[in-house]
Amino acid sequence: MKKKTKKNGSLKKEKRREHRKIKERTRMAATAGARKQEQIKMMQETPETIKKIILPIFKEFNQETIDLIIKTLSLKPRVEAINLSYNQIDEESLTELIRLIGELPCLERLNLSRILTEATVIKLSQILSKVPRLTLSGNQLTGSSLETLLLSATNLTHLNLNNNLINDDDCRLIANLLSHGNLKSLSLRRNQFTDQGVNLILEALKWNSSLTHLDLSGNHLTDKTATKLADVLERNNTLCKLSLTNNSITDQGLSYIAEALKNNTGLRSLSLLKNDLTDKSAVLIVQCLDYNYSLTACKLKIRQNYLLLTQALNAQARKDRRNKHLLLQSKSN
Repeated sequence: MKKKTKKNGSLKKEKRREHRKIKERTRMAATAGARKQEQIKMMQETPETIKKIILPIFKEFNQETIDLIIKTLSLKPRVEAINLSYNQIDEESLTELIRLIGELPCLERLNLSRILTEATVIKLSQILSKVPRLTLSGNQLTGSSLETLLLSATNLTHLNLNNNLINDDDCRLIANLLSHGNLKSLSLRRNQFTDQGVNLILEALKWNSSLTHLDLSGNHLTDKTATKLADVLERNNTLCKLSLTNNSITDQGLSYIAEALKNNTGLRSLSLLKNDLTDKSAVLIVQCLDYNYSLTACKLKIRQNYLLLTQALNAQARKDRRNKHLLLQSKSN
């Protein structure tokens, strides 16, 4: 009877939790919708004062909306951020929008995810010198289209190329950008390169002194990449945040990374969630902390003893005389 009552109580808690999540999502969607409508109203009434045009996945995105944005941008307002991602825009209108975006005096961030065509890629490459932060997720970029963009991207500081078709050959273009550009942040989640391609990127990263954030999640990378990465971490102290989530790195690969971290003074955050790691990897990370004084966040997903290992890492953090906040997010599979 007690077991049944306990089970019913757990189910009720789970339902309440799910209800709260749905309620929160509904609230956030309503808030986002209201903000979008507010931007539309501002473009209609006082277009010269607008600072942001953030309309991703806009339900009412039609030709009338496109014409309104074009009219607003033609006034050259001091817009700082534009996000038109995941909307349907015809090629002619998008070409005109990109031309006008290139004439904006204060633009800092541009998001054109899942929206570009081959012709508009060429047009976009002509204005990249005026856009510091660029997000182009989900545009199937690879080969010549990617080359066209990256050859003009040397002034970019933040680049997001998640969910494209970047392969091992394309990684040469990324490596070249790291060697000659000024990137501070690069995100390459869920592309199609392998250890072979990422090695080119990591080789360029050895001598790079500008990149602080790198995301290589979801690219089926193995211990071969971990070995190369260890070599990079021995030399590069500029990189602060690295994500290798959802790859195929094992305890063996992690051992190379942990050893390199003993001599690294730059990395602050490392994510290795959803790899093929066991509790042995967490022990290796804990042990390297006797030598490393910069790492403040390390995320692992391990199979066993996760509570014990979390306690061990927290105890290690308390020993640090500088009282740094060190977190190991360990979850059982």
